[in-house]
Amino acid sequence: MAKIYSLHDFDLQPGADPAEFERVFREEVAPARLPPGFRVSLLKSNRGARDGKFAALLEIEDEGTRGRYFPRGEEQSDEFHRFMEQHPDTAAAWDSLHSMTLQPETYTDYVVVVE
Repeated sequence: MAKIYSLHDFDLQPGADPAEFERVFREEVAPARLPPGFRVSLLKSNRGARDGKFAALLEIEDEGTRGRYFPRGEEQSDEFHRFMEQHPDTAAAWDSLHSMTLQPETYTDYVVVVE
């Protein structure tokens, strides 16, 4: 199965401090556990239409892994909810990050077709 890259655009709330957003990601989100088969990076645009804005890049090992946790669109599976209950630090880290952003965030999943 093909790898998936899921790009989540973040728009900070008015008055939110970009340096604090980066700190929360670096100190809380990055060290938190993710479901098996997931990796995440924080990106900051330095050119183009979203210059100066943030995005999270989730790398998911394959469509099956994504489907176990997110079966359709943004729908979260029971397995995802169990994972978050077992790792409250992960849920708290993402909640802290999302508290600084406008909701809902936009995202696009990309399936690798040629590598």
